[in-house]
Amino acid sequence: MKGIKLLSKTLFISLIAIVFVSSIQAMSILPPDEIANPAALFGQDHSYTITFRGNGEAVVNLRVLFTNTDEGNNLSQLSYRVPGVDPQDVVAYQVIREPNCIRYAEAKTYDVSDSRDYIAPNCIEYDEPDYSNVYWYGKTSYKKAIVAFDVDTITITVPKQIEPGKSGSLLLYYRSQGYTKKGAFDTYEYKFESLKTEDPIKNLQIGVTTDSDLKLKNADAAVQYRNDGEFASMQGMMAQSKVGVSNAQFDQYYQQIGSGQIIESATYLQPLDSFTMEGAYADSSWKLNGKNILIGTVVIVVLMIIFGYAIYRLVKYLKKRHTDRHSPPSDKNMGSPSQRVVPGMTFLWMVVGSFISSILAAGYTFFIFMFGTYLNSWYYSEFNMLIMLFLIIVSFGIYPLFIFGSAIFIGIKRGLWWGVGTFALTLMWLVIYLFVLFGFMMLSRSSQSYPRPVPYMMGTQDSGVYMEKSAE
Repeated sequence: MKGIKLLSKTLFISLIAIVFVSSIQAMSILPPDEIANPAALFGQDHSYTITFRGNGEAVVNLRVLFTNTDEGNNLSQLSYRVPGVDPQDVVAYQVIREPNCIRYAEAKTYDVSDSRDYIAPNCIEYDEPDYSNVYWYGKTSYKKAIVAFDVDTITITVPKQIEPGKSGSLLLYYRSQGYTKKGAFDTYEYKFESLKTEDPIKNLQIGVTTDSDLKLKNADAAVQYRNDGEFASMQGMMAQSKVGVSNAQFDQYYQQIGSGQIIESATYLQPLDSFTMEGAYADSSWKLNGKNILIGTVVIVVLMIIFGYAIYRLVKYLKKRHTDRHSPPSDKNMGSPSQRVVPGMTFLWMVVGSFISSILAAGYTFFIFMFGTYLNSWYYSEFNMLIMLFLIIVSFGIYPLFIFGSAIFIGIKRGLWWGVGTFALTLMWLVIYLFVLFGFMMLSRSSQSYPRPVPYMMGTQDSGVYMEKSAE
């Protein structure tokens, strides 16, 4: 009887513990601060595209989605703090979408002989504009907002106030020289910190790109915009007081904000929190990797010096040992190969010759890679092709010389199989270099997976988009 009671108590306590743990796990799924700050459920969404230029300037494009969580007042102003830099040419537009009709009144039908014009049915039900969907097929207008900058805060007064519980969107553009600094090997190192706001930020995405003639470090691939050049031209038009642009162009500009060669994201930032993104860019790839190249060169030179000194000491030791064990040869056996060859010397020179051949082949391969990368930055591409073809022809002679040279020399001096062994050791050295290069690539590869830009959806250029400047 006592055992049954003890078992019942144990089961009851276990059930309570399971319910408690499940409730804790369920609470952890909810967004942070959902009790202390209910606005976190309706936090803002920020999407950036930052374009870095060759003079160190950064062009910032920001798309903001927001909701008026104040139940008693309309929202007319939004404020953002700019950490650490002085923005120039600040321009903002409010995105206004007209509601779409989802239900019409019953249409009247007329007899075929009736000559009266057809009257379209009245709309009796509209849906609310969906600002969370970047691709909008309804009528959209972009009204210029009033922007004020004081100390470190950008204050935006929107032309159309947002009612309580309703959402909206705006575009913000500015330039700044404060995000970059000169680095080694004529590179630019950037450090971008997102804008701060007194509202929580539910989703934040930053896309970084550069001008077409620049290289971005750790970029997976170049971003292909739907119409090349239009995004860059729209950035310039945003800074003008009067923007006259085609409908499709501005629509594409709005949709592509958030894309980039490198994309990072964050979620549920608390009020006045920011997200920092760092990197580097230059006008050629070798400048971005100049530090690694310099370190690698120094390491290789030091290793070669140590290896050469070790070989020198080993050769000296083998000669001394051979001299000590054998008396000086007489004139009769002076020409005997067995007396002239020091034991182990052939294998030693086989290792040295194969290593030198592998170093020359690997170094020439690296030279071709760096030279080809440098040629890609030239404007006259037709000469690049001619030079590369000439380099390929020359390589047909250089590669056999480097790879087979030591093997042929040792094979002639010491025998065929010694030459074959030298060639095998040369291949072994090259395989070792390949594994070292692969390991270095895996270690230097970023562990973060960057999402790809959302592809442009067909049909958006047909939407009725127009722009108008609000009355001051």
